[in-house]
Amino acid sequence: MNQEFHTLASEIDRRWRDKDFDTASFPTIATESLRAARLHEQIDPLAPAKDVIRALEIPPQQDLSATFGEPPITVFQNDRFFIDVYYWLDGTTLIHEHGFCGAFAVMEGSSIHTRFDFREQRHFNRRLSIGELTVKSCELLEVGDVCEIPAGADLVHSLFHLDRPSVSVVVRTSASWTAPQRHFLWPNVALASVSMPHQTRRRQCLEMLAKTDHEAFLIELQSALNRVPPDEFAFLVIALRIHLGKTKELARTLDRIDARHHELLEALVPAIIHQKRMLKLIDTRAKTSDPEERHLLALLLNARDNASFRKLATRRWPEDRLSEHLNEIFSRLFSRSTSPPFDLPTHSRLSEFCADILTGKETSIPSEEETEVVKSVRKNLVLRSFTDG
Repeated sequence: MNQEFHTLASEIDRRWRDKDFDTASFPTIATESLRAARLHEQIDPLAPAKDVIRALEIPPQQDLSATFGEPPITVFQNDRFFIDVYYWLDGTTLIHEHGFCGAFAVMEGSSIHTRFDFREQRHFNRRLSIGELTVKSCELLEVGDVCEIPAGADLVHSLFHLDRPSVSVVVRTSASWTAPQRHFLWPNVALASVSMPHQTRRRQCLEMLAKTDHEAFLIELQSALNRVPPDEFAFLVIALRIHLGKTKELARTLDRIDARHHELLEALVPAIIHQKRMLKLIDTRAKTSDPEERHLLALLLNARDNASFRKLATRRWPEDRLSEHLNEIFSRLFSRSTSPPFDLPTHSRLSEFCADILTGKETSIPSEEETEVVKSVRKNLVLRSFTDG
């Protein structure tokens, strides 16, 4: 692997040793060392991947199943910390906190970085809480930017990667945090990121039944949901929602849930709806390599209202031509398939309607038929959060 990574590791180890390996000092040391190293100027971002292909031996790897990164590559490791390089093509990180601390730097590409606050309202156990997520900040990270990673709820964030590839380097502690690392489902759920082995296997068996004997799946799921603790209840409902259907099957299963889970089930509904919205956007992004289309989809996923959308959009596109420019991008995006994405209605002015909704521009609607189309667009799952001005 590149010598620059070992030089960085030696500097971090020296400075941390001077602090008696106090974990509280590690994020600052990692952040300052990454900034000083300026790896984006020293290393070809594809070099670590090429080294893996060419080398006969590589450092021990942390995540061989590539659950985070496409792929992740461990370029340095000792007993106390390690350095990973993450490649991102279409992957997008969930809203999450960290069970470790350190820092990350952007080596290639750019990302929309959103930070959140989570205010807990109901604590079920240390693996599940219901509360309120709010956006603290939203920024564009570009090559050379470095961000500190504190452990736990001090950094709840998500990254939406805009370029193929986006490449980041992460310096992080090896020791686990004292509580499970959590991911967050907008707008209200905090759930342990890693399921327990028996929970994972139970979910896999239920998925098998869903694909082979749907009636048995519904019966067994209902039985399981009435037995499991709250955190696994949330895990199963969210993971298996796609197999529950839209109306009668969903009601038939969930209406028979024990009363003790009714409050939790009601709280999960907004998160499930948002997950559906997020998957529509991510699926559409995976089908395009156009940088402007991918940037627009990133803004749709990360902006929560018109004001935040316009603030981010004008970082890239001129404010005085924003509606016109978005119209052009939507036109390209919609022309790629026989029917528009996101379950939008087909119409010759659809791109214009979508652009005007996002920018808050008044649209000329001369006919009753077009009025109905605009109403449908404004109610669309992907766009309706931007319709209040």
